[in-house]
Amino acid sequence: VDAAGAAAVSNATKAVALANVLAERQATALRLAFKPQMHEAPDADGSDRKVCRLLVQTRMPIVGEEPADFSKGGIFVSTMSYASQAERQNPTTLSRTALGEWMRYAAPELRQAVRAAARRSDGEAVVASNVGRRASAPFLVAMGPPAISLAVKSLAFVFKDMQKEHLVGVPPLLVVPKLHEKKVVFKEGKEKISKMLILTLVHASALEK
Repeated sequence: VDAAGAAAVSNATKAVALANVLAERQATALRLAFKPQMHEAPDADGSDRKVCRLLVQTRMPIVGEEPADFSKGGIFVSTMSYASQAERQNPTTLSRTALGEWMRYAAPELRQAVRAAARRSDGEAVVASNVGRRASAPFLVAMGPPAISLAVKSLAFVFKDMQKEHLVGVPPLLVVPKLHEKKVVFKEGKEKISKMLILTLVHASALEK
């Protein structure tokens, strides 16, 4: 699926999530996941435009692979216009965070080794320490087309970075989108329901690589 622009990327991603909802209702064994890629495609005027491609594939979900609670431990994606330049997220910084959390979950020893090598190259002293391990699969939380588009594009950067030589050995992953609602009850008894999209990073099996 190719999509250009925040609205199109958001709609394409939510379409995959909706397909999984329908599959669950119909008790279908297989679910959908995707690998995002960024590439350039010729426009009508002959110029190139950046397109986000979702390589969608079927997979057999594993019980317990997705977190049961999305209220904490996630990477919240924000596109707040009033945030300072230093606080604003972009695909590069967000992809580093997502990749770091994936390695902390799927390859903590390798993550520690990569970080230690980076410190040595900068001339810093490296002190041995316990390996920090993430207990549950990392996930991104996004609300609205701009945030969803930013999240997907940042994950495209993650897939690209995982092809680099120093990251050989990092377990391959897939992105599972999920429609999620959060209900908040105020003191006055009023309720507010926030709709969001969860992008969970899960292990790709040997058949899915």
